[in-house]
Amino acid sequence: MTDTYLPEFGFNQLAMTRHGPMLVNRYDTYVGASVIRLGEYSRDEADLLTQVLHPGQVAVEVGANMGTLSVPMAQRLGPDGRLYAFEPQRLMFQTLCANIALNSLANVLALPYAVGESQRDVLVPETAPEQFTNFGAIALGGTGARTRQVTIDEYDLPACHLLKIDVEGAEAAVIRGAVQTILRHRPMLYVENDRRHLSPALIQLIGSFGYGLFWHLPRLESGDDFNQTAEPVFPGYVSVNMFCVPINPGAKVQGLAPVTSLHDWPVPV
Repeated sequence: MTDTYLPEFGFNQLAMTRHGPMLVNRYDTYVGASVIRLGEYSRDEADLLTQVLHPGQVAVEVGANMGTLSVPMAQRLGPDGRLYAFEPQRLMFQTLCANIALNSLANVLALPYAVGESQRDVLVPETAPEQFTNFGAIALGGTGARTRQVTIDEYDLPACHLLKIDVEGAEAAVIRGAVQTILRHRPMLYVENDRRHLSPALIQLIGSFGYGLFWHLPRLESGDDFNQTAEPVFPGYVSVNMFCVPINPGAKVQGLAPVTSLHDWPVPV
């Protein structure tokens, strides 16, 4: 289905997706374009996250963006579960909240904060919403709106089964601010790692907690998208992520290649 329920003006568009109705910025060149044209975003990623989560569990998503993965995660967690979704971009946070509300997800706590290794104020760039932009690739710093940065540890979570981090190169900082949470709850970690020069330090940091690391390369489009698109929209485009689990005798991750060294890299140079 490709029905649009909002008039054709402004930057927001409402579309039906695999996981329910979603509001999206029509000028978003990757996440938004995927939702509008395919009726979904990164189905491989959504499938993995919903497979490893179980109803009643607690998950944390740092860099929730407009909620394309927050919604299926929260649906999987169910009314007895909880998803903490952090998104510091002001307009993107509004869209995240809209998508949580549209799908009646009372188990999501949306938080408009940046996340890092310390509590301080940071600058979040603000991009004109009517300008074609990859709104999923906005990094902190430079100029922008002053926003509070928090740490995961300060929330003293009673449980944490999955920590998902997608923060444009600042993943290690988020982890350093979540050390106590990781040591106490031993959550699964799902972490973007698409900057090769930062990869060795990130691999070493996560490995130091006694975790096994595995590459996950979700395609932007699955080939069997919700809208049944005839022609590829993003041919060959993949994300570079790691799925990380506490090492124990029963830990197995079928179908994923292990990270073999600090300088291992999963895609051709």
